[in-house]
Amino acid sequence: MQLIQDSKSYPLLSSASKRAMEQSYQANLPEHFLMQTAGLKVAQLAQALQAHAQIFWLVCGPGNNGGDGLIAACCLHQKGKKVRLTYCGDSSKAPIDAAWALTKAQSLGIHIETQIPEHTFLESVDCVIDAMLGIGATRPLQGLMAECAAQINQLNAFVLAVDIPSGLVADTGAVLTSEATLTEKNSLHDKWVIADATLALIALSAGLFTASGKDVAGQVWLDELVEEKKGQLNGFDFSPIAFLASAPQTMLRPNSSHKGSFGAVAVVAGAEGMQGAAILAATAALKAGAGKVYLSLLSPTPCSHPIRADLMQRTVTELALTDSKNVKGLTVVAGCGGGHQVAEVLPLLLANTESLVLDADALNRLAERDDLQEMLKMRAGLGLVTVLTPHPKEAALLLKNTTEWIQNNRLQAVQQITNKFNVVVVLKGSGSLIAAPFVPPSVNTSGSAKLATAGTGDVLAGMVGAALAQGLSAFEAARVAVYWHGKIADIWGGDSTLTAHEMLDKIHYL
Repeated sequence: MQLIQDSKSYPLLSSASKRAMEQSYQANLPEHFLMQTAGLKVAQLAQALQAHAQIFWLVCGPGNNGGDGLIAACCLHQKGKKVRLTYCGDSSKAPIDAAWALTKAQSLGIHIETQIPEHTFLESVDCVIDAMLGIGATRPLQGLMAECAAQINQLNAFVLAVDIPSGLVADTGAVLTSEATLTEKNSLHDKWVIADATLALIALSAGLFTASGKDVAGQVWLDELVEEKKGQLNGFDFSPIAFLASAPQTMLRPNSSHKGSFGAVAVVAGAEGMQGAAILAATAALKAGAGKVYLSLLSPTPCSHPIRADLMQRTVTELALTDSKNVKGLTVVAGCGGGHQVAEVLPLLLANTESLVLDADALNRLAERDDLQEMLKMRAGLGLVTVLTPHPKEAALLLKNTTEWIQNNRLQAVQQITNKFNVVVVLKGSGSLIAAPFVPPSVNTSGSAKLATAGTGDVLAGMVGAALAQGLSAFEAARVAVYWHGKIADIWGGDSTLTAHEMLDKIHYL
């Protein structure tokens, strides 16, 4: 059993792969071995995380996830703990292993009921174990399960989820919803369980780390259950659908280096009234280690914001992007506060820049024009590098879909954008995703809601540009920048607001 940390990378498997692995193991192991082992591990982790807990409430569904919870109840009962169990579902429809687990729990005299315990008991509960729905769930919590979820979320008790918090979609991190519940966005307290910790079994699910998964999964643990992998399914693809990224190493900066060693970034952005976004991006590029940074404001009006002396101001014309000597080794970041004016320079940037980061209004203008999209698609074939950094609304525009669909299908969405345009894409948000064409995306582990302030995306765009300028590949530049950008939020002290301007002083060399 291991606590998931950012010191290493982990494969994230689809629910179909996890179920296939389970079936493969079961065919080659003694009867009930997997469920017996899973339940024991759940009980062990609950006791390890809550060493002084004496009173446990287990909420179990009728499937194998519930069976794991039933065996955990047996283990805790045999350890002398006070255990009560709420069983949700029709026991006559339980799978073979789950039915066996229910019979075992009954034989030990465990208090099993089909309702929520009385309030006096709930007030005394030390630990709740959520084993209602597992990774195969396709329907939202309803009836007794929804009532249990609402009750669990109101208790002042430690909550451990088995494999996945009930109500969370394992592959996406979205909430299980139906047409009837889609409009009830203000009533999610009974749509899923909010856990303090989750024990993933056999393999990790992507939904634990992106979208709402980071809000409800808590601390994530993994137990593969089977040390010696036995059996295999011929023809089944167990390839990960994504990878949980490890923390990157800071790049080595030799003493013999000079400013030319770390490349040049030009920020082409800042339309009328939005010059501040361009200054944030340019300053971020400088702080993140770019050797030289040019600021090319699109607004014809003089800038009212102070501009650092170490940012070299150039017009787009003065950048001479059509001169191959001038653009050699130059990374351009475009779109931050670019308004509609950025559309005027996008054809020039798409046709001539070796490395290009498109953010904000550059993405909005791109979504509006088919000719720009065709130019973008051609860049990879010409050996030119492009990184897009959309937030969910911008991603929706690029795919001609809705923001809600993007958030409910983040892995699919980021892969669609990257494959459509043959570029590297950063889909920002909780558990930001970094994708390159036709390879599994990487899920970023750093960051928090403290990044939800205006301008932090401009800072990220500048950091990506700096990483590209310093010689990293497009995918690695995006991954490194996203991680260190999020890390600033992780270490930001107290409850004070993290502003984009304050982020700048926390950026270090990538």
